[in-house]
Amino acid sequence: MDTSMKPQSAHTSNPAVTGAAFFATYWGSIAVFAPFINIYFANMGLSGIQIGILSALWPLTTLIVAPLLSAVADRFQRRVSILQISSLLMAISLLPLTFFSHTSFLFFFVVMLVQALARSATVPLSETIITRMASRHHLNYGSLRLWGSLMFAALSIGSGIVWEAWGYSLMFLAAALVLLPTIWLAGQLEEGEFVTRYERTSLMSLVNVAGMRPILLVTFLAGIALGLSFNYDGIYMDALGGNKIYIGLLFGLAALCELPSMQFSQLFMERFSAAKTVLLSLFILLISMIGYALSPTAEVLLMFAVVRGTGFGFFLISTVRLVDKLAPDEWASTAQSLRNASTFGISALIAGPLGGVLLDMFGSQAIYVAGATAMGLALLVMLASLRGGMFTLGSPTAVSTSAATTTALWRKTEA
Repeated sequence: MDTSMKPQSAHTSNPAVTGAAFFATYWGSIAVFAPFINIYFANMGLSGIQIGILSALWPLTTLIVAPLLSAVADRFQRRVSILQISSLLMAISLLPLTFFSHTSFLFFFVVMLVQALARSATVPLSETIITRMASRHHLNYGSLRLWGSLMFAALSIGSGIVWEAWGYSLMFLAAALVLLPTIWLAGQLEEGEFVTRYERTSLMSLVNVAGMRPILLVTFLAGIALGLSFNYDGIYMDALGGNKIYIGLLFGLAALCELPSMQFSQLFMERFSAAKTVLLSLFILLISMIGYALSPTAEVLLMFAVVRGTGFGFFLISTVRLVDKLAPDEWASTAQSLRNASTFGISALIAGPLGGVLLDMFGSQAIYVAGATAMGLALLVMLASLRGGMFTLGSPTAVSTSAATTTALWRKTEA
């Protein structure tokens, strides 16, 4: 392989602490405002259609803008600096909602568009940087990422209690303050190795890398099921007779139960491969969707929230690691942005309206029947792809073979 690379000159002194702290502060900030923002908009007098438009901005930018920003970060090898700038802009974009009392839809649209643009690339960039940093230092990526879920669970429950007592006036300022440390923490992360010269390519070349198409299809189908659940769990809990405490527990328990599966996902991937761990996660998530659809009471629904959280922990870590193994080094962030766009971008844009139609026509239970169907299809696609040998990179013993395939598709040039 004709390459010209130089190692990064400086390394993070404590990569485990830095990576875990970044995830904790980033997802902690999201927990402060994201679960409550649609209620805030409703209280400010926005209509359901207007709230729907605002809710679509982040999935839309995740789908369209994030891959472009990630490609720029990969091309110019500025993943860390773009992550820092995005985090700063995201924090700044939250402040107008605190210090200005405008209630016009146009004001909210502009502010949320800026926030969505800033936020869109933060997830794929941070996951790429920290995943590869963990590999270099022989760390368990799941053990780092679980701190994000832990902080999300703690602050979403705690914030609900605080905003219930104080109102939402300080919500966005608090989210910005929690987010501020990520700007410094991002600067402490390792950029990784630098490729000095390589051929230009297109996103389609990346999609054509062996195994990339099926995993993007799998994450898209699973993303529809997850989007239906994330958007309508509160409504379903209310329909089953659960109060606000139960709604908070529904999200909190699911997030807490991600922790053990994130912790042990590395063990499963080393033992069975990343691809087979994805298959396991889809099976667990399918059981949770079926359980949601059949839950007769709020208490039973809480039990299946535990199952969903466990499955999501495995799903998130294993899909991030599998895509990282499939992608060429120089396009790692772009590949993660495509995975993120398929899971939380286009699928979320479909799941929102689809869930609304199902809710109006058939009731909330039908939402989870549709979710179980989408998750079942994802499981079948993953099983067929495994049997077809599409994920050789998912096996530790096949790295040399798959690396040769990637080299053939992504030939680098000498300086």
